[in-house]
Amino acid sequence: MLRSAGLSVVILPTPDPRSPELEISELLVADRDAAAALGSAGPAKRILLVPRGQTVDLATAMGGGFGDLIVVPSPEDDVLAKVARVLDHFLKPAPASGPSESQIAELTDVVERVVEALRSAGDGQRSDALRLAEGMLSVFSLLIDSHETGARRTPGHSRRTGAIVREAAKKLSLPDVEVGWLELAGRLQDLGLVVLDLPLGTSAPLELEIRRAMMRHPRISSDILAPLGPWGLPVAAIAGHHERPDGSGYPAGLKGDEVSLETQILGASDVYEALVSDRPWRRAEEPSAAIEALGRMGFAPDVVDAVRASGNAIGPGGRLVLPPETA
Repeated sequence: MLRSAGLSVVILPTPDPRSPELEISELLVADRDAAAALGSAGPAKRILLVPRGQTVDLATAMGGGFGDLIVVPSPEDDVLAKVARVLDHFLKPAPASGPSESQIAELTDVVERVVEALRSAGDGQRSDALRLAEGMLSVFSLLIDSHETGARRTPGHSRRTGAIVREAAKKLSLPDVEVGWLELAGRLQDLGLVVLDLPLGTSAPLELEIRRAMMRHPRISSDILAPLGPWGLPVAAIAGHHERPDGSGYPAGLKGDEVSLETQILGASDVYEALVSDRPWRRAEEPSAAIEALGRMGFAPDVVDAVRASGNAIGPGGRLVLPPETA
């Protein structure tokens, strides 16, 4: 997995502290036995591998120079995100290609103009303005559909995520209007990926430099859609939909209560749909394994239960409609 992500990997058959490879390595990935045998030999940046079901004293591990730990087996996205974070000092800068701030500002301006039309519409123009706003959002959704079907080879991901978000939010007894806005957020939270248009691989996990650039997409999505925030769109949740309560997410590395309920609903639904769907480089996980992964990431038990109960809501979503109070 690490090799497919663009890293040079050396496997030491025995943990020998005299191995010359240790002197030039940038990262050591080891289980507890190998780590104990190596002692302080090798690089300071370390990741501890812990077999599922085995307990570990995290404080002791971190005190031993480990920057993170990975429960194995784990989804490749989880593994590579942690490796990227520990290796961040060594990674090349993110690719310069991608949208400029002016391009993002232009898209934001489009949203602002549509929102202003909705705000200033008189009684006779209200329905026309509403159709204009819904049409804009539908265009964004179609762009995401096209992107997922093409470069990413993840057709329908955002539509199915939105459906899971809707059902999970209902099971958590959120108000209908909030449910509607959350579903819209689930459908549109990957708009930034379309704007970035990165060279995403189709047969292996992403190279780490590309993954690093991709970590910008939640903020780009939220910046473009920010004008809809005062109407009810959970813009902060869109910006944080890759944050994880255990602190393993991005872009801000939020942890615990810093990850709001709305953000958890979006993030957990996104992870669940991704894990139970086939990817070009792996088969889909069983739903039970996907639910286990959500628990390991620290999502609240009631959010995990709501997503579990909503897992059959992964059929294609319908057309985008603004929540009733907006109308």
